[in-house]
Amino acid sequence: MFKKIYQALVVTLFSVFMLAGAALASDYPPDKEVTGLTVTPAKLSMNVGDTYQFKATAKYIDGTTFDVTEYVDWEVDDTWIAKVDDQGKVTAKLAGEATVTASYVYGKEASADITIRYKVQSLTADVDKLQLAPGEETEIAVIADYGDFTEDVTFEAVWTSTKPAVAKLEGNTVIAGNTGTTTLTCAYMGYIVKIAVTVEKEIDYLEASPDDIEIPVNSGAVPVKVYAVYTDDTKEDITSKCTFESNNTAVAKMKGNSVVPVALGFDLITATYGEKFVDVPVEVKGALKAVVPSIKSVTLKPGETYSVASTAVYTDGSQEDVTGSIKYSTNQKKVALFENGIITAKAKGSTTVVGKYGNKFYNVRVTVK
Repeated sequence: MFKKIYQALVVTLFSVFMLAGAALASDYPPDKEVTGLTVTPAKLSMNVGDTYQFKATAKYIDGTTFDVTEYVDWEVDDTWIAKVDDQGKVTAKLAGEATVTASYVYGKEASADITIRYKVQSLTADVDKLQLAPGEETEIAVIADYGDFTEDVTFEAVWTSTKPAVAKLEGNTVIAGNTGTTTLTCAYMGYIVKIAVTVEKEIDYLEASPDDIEIPVNSGAVPVKVYAVYTDDTKEDITSKCTFESNNTAVAKMKGNSVVPVALGFDLITATYGEKFVDVPVEVKGALKAVVPSIKSVTLKPGETYSVASTAVYTDGSQEDVTGSIKYSTNQKKVALFENGIITAKAKGSTTVVGKYGNKFYNVRVTVK
């Protein structure tokens, strides 16, 4: 019985020693011919003050590999720029470029290039939005602020466009393509700036309708529409894209794209879209007091016509010919018609023609004999 226990103990101890030996062996590089050495990463960008742990890997004649980071000799070619310890840990000291080299047995060497920059404090573009015509090009700049100094990093940054067919960047030049909108994104050293780009046909000028406004002080608002007239002579309603401003809010104010009268006087409304604008003169007149026809009654024969002028009278004493703006009605269309300020006699009889302008009315008695 003791013999069996002894034998089991011997076998157990032997297994433990074998496993420990295997574990110890795996902690050291194998005793085989080294055919290659690599350092990873092969290229690295760092900020001043940063540290990074490089890795060295040996490749053997049988195709196997082993991490030899702690067994190689590490050095850096410019100790003013960076330093490296015996474990391959690099510390960035000054801005510049340096090469870290690992040396191993059999004369094997491998290196990595490092670029060191000062730490970026902020990143800004000289524009935050652009409006271009198809085919148009413009230059932009992106500036990195390092605290003590700044640097143009437009060419070094990584650029992307959400819609390259609309606009893209080549070097420091934005090139507009199809009409539409896109966002250019600039990434540099962990910072991002974005530029909104709109590409549309080139606007020649803006056109307003109405282009001149006369409005009674007690009347409702007058809407203004704005059209973009392009260089190819096409036109587009861009009212919703414009900003409107009153230059004399004591006389008139803007509510959206509508002019609201405030008091008697003159104003100038400015509609703006991008760098284009159009001005609309505004005169706020006295309140509408009455609308007066040129006649009170008329007698005609069937087939005859008669022109009636209509005059608006305002509380400030001013008058205005509003003949073309009168709305007409009659209760006897078989007797006479009233259109565009002209009475046309149809058949014998009598009728009353009613003219309306704003909130004022007048009557003209028409007799046909």
